[in-house]
Amino acid sequence: MRCAEARGNAVRKLDADRGRGLSRGMRAHVLVAMALLGCGEASAPTDAGTDAFVVARAPAPPSTHVARVSSRVSIAAGTVLAGSRPGTPWRRPSVEADLAPIDVAAFEIDRRAESAPARSDPARVALSVAESACSARGARLCDELEWERACEGDEHLAWPTSGDFADCAAHPESCTTASGVIAMGVTSPEWTRSGDHVVLRGARDDQDAPLHRCDARVVLAETADREAAVRCCYGPAPALTYPTPTRVAMPFSPLDVSRDALRAAMRSTPELAPWADAFEPFDLAAAERAYTRADLVVDDTIRARLAAGPLLWSPAHGERAWL
Repeated sequence: MRCAEARGNAVRKLDADRGRGLSRGMRAHVLVAMALLGCGEASAPTDAGTDAFVVARAPAPPSTHVARVSSRVSIAAGTVLAGSRPGTPWRRPSVEADLAPIDVAAFEIDRRAESAPARSDPARVALSVAESACSARGARLCDELEWERACEGDEHLAWPTSGDFADCAAHPESCTTASGVIAMGVTSPEWTRSGDHVVLRGARDDQDAPLHRCDARVVLAETADREAAVRCCYGPAPALTYPTPTRVAMPFSPLDVSRDALRAAMRSTPELAPWADAFEPFDLAAAERAYTRADLVVDDTIRARLAAGPLLWSPAHGERAWL
């Protein structure tokens, strides 16, 4: 009723103002707006013409809802290049494969490693505690090849970050793999399994950076006195086997190199450079004189064998060093 009266009053007021010289446009702006605002209407009738007065609606407030980040990360099926490239600094060729391609099925992995707040060291627990924690959540320890797959991603990165590892170590919570896993092996080694073997992946924050490589691994013969972080995986346990590192049948072979080349190699090594210009390769006669001064006899009873000259040492496939 009040709305209808307001409209009526507005029309009567409009008629009265015609005699006082108000323009049609001004009367329409003032009176129509008064009538419509009083009735809670938002706009003028569609036939108001060019003199229509439109009341704008207030914009809706921005949403404050923030999508919750899942506690798990889905890793798509793909290929992991198990191990490292021969010659990689701090590589352990006896336990690291030579970038062997292994297909890994899709799985899920914890975005963050779990913690045990009641412990003096909440980051690390014993193997039995880790297995129980995963089992209670319907999960399991990750296979080490799953762990390596989540760490290196499709780009086969060498580190658990696409940026600089020094920054990663300084700010672990901001350190993520390409797939979104946080601080993977950055502050603590993590429990994994590889068939019947228990393997630590990652390292403590006070250990050298190369031990944090995605492909670095420590195979444990005993687990009783070891503790590590817990990061569970979800999905059927894969039937994966870590590839056997390539063995070299003949790790030593004679090295045919000139004295000048040997001296040049010594000059390139700061610790040996002071003696490079005067260096002379030894011969067997000189080695035997050294043994004699030490009251040793060079014969078959001596376990060490003397080489007649420089050697090329290949401790693993693709790795070579001069001796």
